[in-house]
Amino acid sequence: MQIDPHLGFNGNCEEAFNFYEKTFGGKIEFKMTYGESPMAAQMAPEARNLIMHISMRVGFRNDFSTGIIGEASGAARVSLGEHPSAGIV
Repeated sequence: MQIDPHLGFNGNCEEAFNFYEKTFGGKIEFKMTYGESPMAAQMAPEARNLIMHISMRVGFRNDFSTGIIGEASGAARVSLGEHPSAGIV
């Protein structure tokens, strides 16, 4: 069985993943901001530097994937921890 966690952040995703990379000895393999995405023109200028998707390899597989939850995605502001999810394969 494999568990693939998906985490949501309110604007501090990159900071959190830099911490996870150091703490877990991982390697960030992919990162896309809203400004780099096909949706860039639709995003508010202040949201363009926020992370849309990031993935990090820990050991032999990608252990973390994430996007942002909050104003950048057009969603209502949420409290941290309200929307965790995990895929079990």
